[in-house]
Amino acid sequence: MSLWVFIAAIAAADPPPPPVEVRVPVIRRDVMTGRFEIPDELVPAVVPYMQCLNASAGIPVYRGNREALIAPPPGITKGSDCSGMRKQAAKTADKLLKARGHRDAAERHALIARVLGEADDFVSRTQAPTQPRN
Repeated sequence: MSLWVFIAAIAAADPPPPPVEVRVPVIRRDVMTGRFEIPDELVPAVVPYMQCLNASAGIPVYRGNREALIAPPPGITKGSDCSGMRKQAAKTADKLLKARGHRDAAERHALIARVLGEADDFVSRTQAPTQPRN
């Protein structure tokens, strides 16, 4: 029995090995955390404007689950002015809403202004991706 006590005492006296530091590479990347929903009836009018805003801000837009890059509208590059596309989006949206039976001009204009304003806010909160940091 004293042999067992002796083995237990030695085992208890032996300090545990120092922890081994495992270095796992950390990859940081920017991710979109916001969300912006476009009413279905306004999608054909607002999407080209959103594409212009994103391209102007240098934000790439992908199809599906990052399957393929969606090209920006022709002639739109980083720093482009999208005010003309915004006016066109408002005009197209108004026609779409009229065709859907929205008769009140004030309500149509308020909805369009709200959606385009949300698009502006969404893109201004979204930053262009930076180079990966390790």
